[in-house]
Amino acid sequence: MDRRFTLKDGVLFLLLTILIVMVWLAMVQYDRQWKDMQATRTDIKDLTSAQSELRNQIYALENVIEDRTVVAGDGLPRGAGDGQIKPKTKRFDPHERLKKATGAKDFAKGDWLIDAFGSKVASITPIVYKDLYGQRVNEFVIEPLIELDPETMKFRPHIARSWSRSEDGKTVTFQLRKGVVFSDGKPLTSADVVYTWEMLRRKDIDAAARREFYNVVVDTIANGPYEVIFKLKEKHYAWLSMCGWFPIIPKHFYEQYTTKQINENPGLLMGSGPYRLKDPKRGWKPGELIELVRNENYWGPKPGFDRLIWREVTNDVARMTMFKNGEIDMYLALPKQYDALLSEPEVKARSINKEYLKVPSGYQFIAWQQKRDGKPTKFADKRVREAMTYLTPRQRICDVVWKGYAEVANGPFTPGSNQYNPDLPTRKFNVEKGRRLLKEAGWEDRDGDGVLENAAGEKFKFTFTYPTGTEIYKRTSLLLKDSYASVGIIMELDPIEFAVYTERLENQTFDAVTMFWGGGAAEADIRQMFHTVQAKKGGDNFMNYRNKKTDELIDKARKTLDEQQRYKLWQQVHAILHEDQPYTFMLVRKTLLLTDKRIKNVRKVTEGVNDRYEWYVPRSMRKRGL
Repeated sequence: MDRRFTLKDGVLFLLLTILIVMVWLAMVQYDRQWKDMQATRTDIKDLTSAQSELRNQIYALENVIEDRTVVAGDGLPRGAGDGQIKPKTKRFDPHERLKKATGAKDFAKGDWLIDAFGSKVASITPIVYKDLYGQRVNEFVIEPLIELDPETMKFRPHIARSWSRSEDGKTVTFQLRKGVVFSDGKPLTSADVVYTWEMLRRKDIDAAARREFYNVVVDTIANGPYEVIFKLKEKHYAWLSMCGWFPIIPKHFYEQYTTKQINENPGLLMGSGPYRLKDPKRGWKPGELIELVRNENYWGPKPGFDRLIWREVTNDVARMTMFKNGEIDMYLALPKQYDALLSEPEVKARSINKEYLKVPSGYQFIAWQQKRDGKPTKFADKRVREAMTYLTPRQRICDVVWKGYAEVANGPFTPGSNQYNPDLPTRKFNVEKGRRLLKEAGWEDRDGDGVLENAAGEKFKFTFTYPTGTEIYKRTSLLLKDSYASVGIIMELDPIEFAVYTERLENQTFDAVTMFWGGGAAEADIRQMFHTVQAKKGGDNFMNYRNKKTDELIDKARKTLDEQQRYKLWQQVHAILHEDQPYTFMLVRKTLLLTDKRIKNVRKVTEGVNDRYEWYVPRSMRKRGL
């Protein structure tokens, strides 16, 4: 039977055609609206940036008019209070280096900079973070009152435009710069500075070691919106860095959280810096990608990269492979991987390598626990600690593990600095001296089994704790194990994840540990690591070293403003630490950096290498976020 095309079919066909046309028109309209919305967003973003630039220019002009203080060439302002400062007619621009970068002919905004951390990140919440990774992320988001010039190594104004100090050295006053705003556009004032220090001093905030380091500052007072007065309980040689180098957080953001939330939430981060979390209220959670976006409300020039991203890659070989494949743009390499990458022509052709010793330099150490569970350990005897240093093949570790990119350390101070005592000889590897000292301390092989015992028959046995994920620590530990075993010492290896490692340090539940201290300030204050008051839970004197003479000298040095007298005191401290060996000071290493060649303005400076907010990618060389 034939199927004829009826009027009903025609009507249905017409309706279907109309429906299709209407859907198509709706899609076209939606597409137009989407494009219009995107264009509007772009316009708003450009307008926000333009308003930010205009606001910055207005406030910069206002600051120039109001700022009658001329900052001296040594980083101190007129009226610093000691009568010895001869100011020069020069004003400091806090964004001088960033402006120079953004003013380059090929400078362009865009692209992402991707890096990798070698350990799991526990927290990026200011004040309560515990490790270098949290600090590194914070540096791009929150800013201090003053900054350290990476070339001159002198302090210069940043959020503060000037400062002064009283004659007795116990009062420091900062004048804040107008126009500084947080990433949400709200102004930074003296109330935020006071709030930051009040939080730091609160004993219910989980920052015991950091709080102890800044305990000289006993009060902060807001005198109007743009003046802050710091009260010190005693004069301190590092009065300027002590008061001005601590990053400032926004009161209006953090006061909405309880103490428990601040202590336990790992991703509460907001500040006035050139980058920000995409959603500060949501924050960041461990295991997530750490991603910062450019702060379009920044009160200075806007940096080049749209995003800064950190991945967590705990395996050395995996990080190297990611750099080879272009998955990360920079690589702080270990010696073995560094030499391997430079031997590959393709990698060498598309990357830039730099070797440098950071100033001030950090150092690797072994800390010997002197008191555990309330009782003295075998390492409480300084003869044992000195013996362990003689039995530690430090030069071999520099040559074999670090492939010559390190040198043996001899104390906590940067070699060649004014604090360093040049008269102290570096102990060389010496098995016989080590054996003799151990015998004097009562340790010898009494039963002929090849293992040392004391008079009570206790074997010389200890656990060596180190962070996992880094081949350097593993190779170093194996060399130590063999070296100590050759004289009858049993060392058991205890590799653990970094988060657990930091808990062991806080709770002092270890026999011996190894790690690196960073460079810190140009003139190091070592009270945090070696003073008796820090030999407590959560303190950085986690090996329970106690020496009254060291305490007295450290306290005296911190109160001595005369540089030459102070340096002599630091050198005396160095001599005592050299004798006592609370640490076996292992080595000072070079930093080995590789960066993708498309990244421009990566420069060596006195401090090491300039910071990445000065880096950029020319428009023609963009790789991501096109």
